[in-house]
Amino acid sequence: MNISQYIKSIGAEVIAKRLGVNVRRVKSWQYNQRKPRPDQAIQLAKDSGGMLSVISIYESEPIN
Repeated sequence: MNISQYIKSIGAEVIAKRLGVNVRRVKSWQYNQRKPRPDQAIQLAKDSGGMLSVISIYESEPIN
């Protein structure tokens, strides 16, 4: 699973609230416009329960 799929499955609002960022920021990650900071990537990987890794967050993949 990549970060775009993960955000779509969980919801940008939920992730934004967990990380203390705005929804626009999370959507920029979802659409591959920006990448999360390393501390945010680590937290995303932990929160995902193994669905994401820090490496998968930074891999570039086409948007579905």
